Amino acid sequence: MNAEYITVLNTTTRTVDLEGWTIRDKTGYTYEFGPDVVLGAKKRITLRSGQGEEPTAPRGTGGPRPT
Repeated sequence: MNAEYITVLNTTTRTVDLEGWTIRDKTGYTYEFGPDVVLGAKKRITLRSGQGEEPTAPRGTGGPRPT
């Protein structure tokens, strides 16, 4: 990958429903969270983009730690 990523961290004590949330980069690429995407309290999700090999960490974990 090109080291292009963003991590969304839920700093609250409540689960947050991300359905319909969008993230846009400076080139105009937009990612929209679909239905049934929720982020638990104090959890994170990492979105990656770019060219290259798929990372070895499971998607949506922000690394080796489970969410």
